[in-house]
Amino acid sequence: MTKLIIDQVKYQRIILHIIGHVEDVDTLEGARFYLREQKQKRELDIEAVETEGNRFRLRVNVMELDGEYPIRTGKWYLRADIGDEKRLKDYVSDSVYDQVHMAVMDEIKINFVMDNNGGESWQGISALNTEDWTYYLDVTFIFPEQLTGFRKFIQQLKKNLYRQYRRLATWGFHAVFNIFNNKPKKGNQVFFTSDRTNELAGNEKFVYERMLERGLGDKYVFKFSFKDGIKARRSFREKFRFTHDLATSDVIFTDDYQPELYKNEYDPDVKLVQLWHACGAFKTIGFERLGKKGAPMLLTKTHKNYTHVIVSSEHSARHNAEAFALSESKFYPVGIPRTDVFFDREYLERTAEKVRAHYPQISEAKKVILYAPTFRGNNARSASFPLQIINFHILGDFLRDKGYCMMIKLHPFVKSEIRIPQEYQACFIDATAYPDINELLTVTDVLVTDYSSVIYEAALLNIPMLFFAFDLDNYDDDRGFYEPYEEIVPGKIVKTLRALVEAIGNEDYEAEKLQGFLTKNFRDLDGHSTDRVIDLIFGNDDGNSLA
Repeated sequence: MTKLIIDQVKYQRIILHIIGHVEDVDTLEGARFYLREQKQKRELDIEAVETEGNRFRLRVNVMELDGEYPIRTGKWYLRADIGDEKRLKDYVSDSVYDQVHMAVMDEIKINFVMDNNGGESWQGISALNTEDWTYYLDVTFIFPEQLTGFRKFIQQLKKNLYRQYRRLATWGFHAVFNIFNNKPKKGNQVFFTSDRTNELAGNEKFVYERMLERGLGDKYVFKFSFKDGIKARRSFREKFRFTHDLATSDVIFTDDYQPELYKNEYDPDVKLVQLWHACGAFKTIGFERLGKKGAPMLLTKTHKNYTHVIVSSEHSARHNAEAFALSESKFYPVGIPRTDVFFDREYLERTAEKVRAHYPQISEAKKVILYAPTFRGNNARSASFPLQIINFHILGDFLRDKGYCMMIKLHPFVKSEIRIPQEYQACFIDATAYPDINELLTVTDVLVTDYSSVIYEAALLNIPMLFFAFDLDNYDDDRGFYEPYEEIVPGKIVKTLRALVEAIGNEDYEAEKLQGFLTKNFRDLDGHSTDRVIDLIFGNDDGNSLA
């Protein structure tokens, strides 16, 4: 019998990594790997497959296998089909039993349990059947209805009350949506919407304006709906217009989490495109945070109905596929539209002049340092930043002696006021209110940050970076990173203010890390990401495609 050998099993967050090989086979090209449930004979394909000769490496997202939901209760066996003739049973011989037994049962045991407010819990445990030496996942998925006693009564009561409230709040939305959704689509309706800004901005603005430049404004009808934050409320008229446009559009663009988008069933031909608002794979988000505060519900519909998610690289695709618990096939590494400006020299020069005019003292500085830390906390409501970490006397004396200037831009979530001592007013600029941090980068000589995604834009401009991670251990425990922090950041890490001052003074940035960072996080560095997005979604019949 041809044998499929599991050499290593590693479980990382919600991704199961399986490495192995197949005996008596020269190549696994075109092989199908899948999980098969023992009793009901359900089969779930594994899409993330890498092969080399007779060796294979699999990535299994256990939260998106069952119709973009967690893999359901049962004993799931790994299987493979090679060609049309051989179906390989997962099999471990006596000679490798010790190695696999250690990896599966002791070292890499899968034992993940999560219980959310809705009462849903998922548990997956690795196991080895000692009767035939087969490896399987023993999965138990518990629904709220399966709970018993007083806990079940309380949870059911809370859920019923919430359901009644939501039913009243959303009945009109669904009614209007279904009325308009049942009418034939026109085939040319494009809807730009966002709950993070009150105007067309970011990636959506780049796509819209480039479509006009390419003459697509004559072919497509554009509609818009924006809201300044999740908590902001639309008027009755705005709600009706939003629902109508959502139901009648052929292409829908968004750039962040937007609850109304996940409540509906769209026609198969409708394209729901998530442009997102940040680059790269840095902090954990979504399902990567399972077990931590702010993690999503296991059976959430959030992010589940995207047809296209735009990312900057294959590396980012893996990260976001895990975060959204979506198939990697829905992620397209064509580039982030708003990064195109970093390849436009005229734009950079024009924007730099604009920033200098806004902050005249920049022109007098020998070097401009931008300090842009992210917020602490779980969301906008709890966001904060320990401003006491900024010792204006130590930093101010250093900046004044060097003839440098430091712009400080806090995250928009942080509402604390920066109070710069009078004697150091010439050395510091409070740039928190400046609307676009990317514009500030055009005059920046050195970026100082901590865990902010601004590092991706700074990298495109080859700006040296320092990482003032004074609370790294606490932040890692609370928020966490997709990969070890030390392996992600493209610059020197410092944990004290004096170490930061010393690194700036010595120009000790560890800038040699920058090129590897760019290669890993950006597939294309050419300034044509917006065109690739348009070609992907609308085709290239305007004659201006990159193809």
